[in-house]
Amino acid sequence: MNKILVIRFGKPLPLPKEILLVRDVITDGSDDSAYGCPMNGGVVSVFNTELSAREVSKAFHDLGVKTNDEMPTLVKDLVTGETILDLQGQKHAHFLMKHLGMEHAIDPHNDHEKPCVMTLDQLLDKVRDHGRDSLSEAEMKRLQDLSK
Repeated sequence: MNKILVIRFGKPLPLPKEILLVRDVITDGSDDSAYGCPMNGGVVSVFNTELSAREVSKAFHDLGVKTNDEMPTLVKDLVTGETILDLQGQKHAHFLMKHLGMEHAIDPHNDHEKPCVMTLDQLLDKVRDHGRDSLSEAEMKRLQDLSK
């Protein structure tokens, strides 16, 4: 089970379509595992799900495209640390990602994982905390490269 944090920037109230997405798709009908509240500049939600952070980000992205109401989202797996920033067609996406320190974030529109830029200490901490199987292919390759 993954514990996911979603920050959806834009309208400061959870939209009905987002509530339905979280309830019916992401948490598979388990209302008791999802919490959300408005914040200045958007909405923050936390829930347990079988989906990965990447899959949750894609679900929010697809909903925005389908309803023609795209809003940027930040999705983070609070256990593995996987973080995806989806700026949903924003003009300055690369500029913003660079200044947020997220050049290595996974693009939900791209099925190919970006190279890992984690330090050796960060990778070893992840292995210690979550086991070797928690590493992505890119993280495993980076660990092997740094270990040489």
